[in-house]
Amino acid sequence: MRNIRLAGLLLAFFCAPALAIKAPKGPAAPGRISPLTQVRGLMKPRREKAVKLANARVVLADYPLIRHDFEAPLETRFGKKISEITEPEIDTWLLDTAGYISAAQAKQAVVNSEIPIHADQTVMALRPQDYGRALVFNPSPGVLIDVKGSGARRPKQTDHANGLGTLGEMIREFAYERLVHKIFQHSGSDQRTVGHYAVIDAGFDVKFGDGRQDRAGLILRQAHVRSKGDKSALGIPTALKIETVLRKYGITSAGAYQHEPYDALNIQGTKDGALLDFGGFLAMPWFEKPAFHFDHTPDIEPHRKPMLTPSGLFVQPDEAHRVPFSRWGWSDKPDPINDFPWLWSHDLARDLRNGIAQRHDVDTHLYNLFHDFELRLAN
Repeated sequence: MRNIRLAGLLLAFFCAPALAIKAPKGPAAPGRISPLTQVRGLMKPRREKAVKLANARVVLADYPLIRHDFEAPLETRFGKKISEITEPEIDTWLLDTAGYISAAQAKQAVVNSEIPIHADQTVMALRPQDYGRALVFNPSPGVLIDVKGSGARRPKQTDHANGLGTLGEMIREFAYERLVHKIFQHSGSDQRTVGHYAVIDAGFDVKFGDGRQDRAGLILRQAHVRSKGDKSALGIPTALKIETVLRKYGITSAGAYQHEPYDALNIQGTKDGALLDFGGFLAMPWFEKPAFHFDHTPDIEPHRKPMLTPSGLFVQPDEAHRVPFSRWGWSDKPDPINDFPWLWSHDLARDLRNGIAQRHDVDTHLYNLFHDFELRLAN
């Protein structure tokens, strides 16, 4: 991730035939960001070849958000605007635009099964600074789509270096972004999330060091510029404000650190303070540990005072509006990779891979997660 020459770059980035209409940035969708539309806004991007996935398919999509963000900038290859085409046609456009994997990822089979590709269909994607497993695609002027799980430059069988994500992980991430978005809207908070457009079944498996395999997935997001904090962590005032809102609904950003005697708040976001990356979020029955900012935990700065004090002295979940623990919680241990949304999403992903589940089952999965919570918010 070094500085590159960007002159003439827009002309080289076409993933599918499209008629471009340059348009000024429109208003953001309620509670979401206005997506980045210009390549020059990305953080030190490097060009990288990506190749079309042969067996990819869309399994989840937020069609209203897609139509909102892309109505003005383009006409699709169907000769119509996004608002004029069907949902299956939008799926086709998404696959033509972002159904790709990095060429380096496709060349090896150490961290994944053999990847079915269309070797003659390649595009030049962008990898911004600190993007380990994500690429940004620029199918036409004014259109950028951020894709997580689209491969690494040098895939390795080590933590966070294989370039991939599981389909179950991406379904959970999609659900959690929607959950936090609903929480912000219900609370009246002015906080925003980076919206998720779709989840794609990549058509191959991720291999793990212990011999396990799970279906690979991609998640398509609004293009954005990450915060400059460590791992894109937002600053203390913003992180505290967001965590306080989340805890009223029984959610914490410190899910990955429940083995510690403190909560390490992991609020990641964009340069202008919108929330992204929900993999470490977790539903909790209550809160009883002191909480510190991710960058200022006691093992790093022993003198640092907690942002939130022990139980009873800071906000606890509002029982009338908290997320149903029977849907969003966990059974044996508090861990984001062991909660119900993770386990059920991975079960669903395996059923999709094996032909037992279909697209409508993914919609049913989201309905089951959200139905009771939406009823609580409505009352």
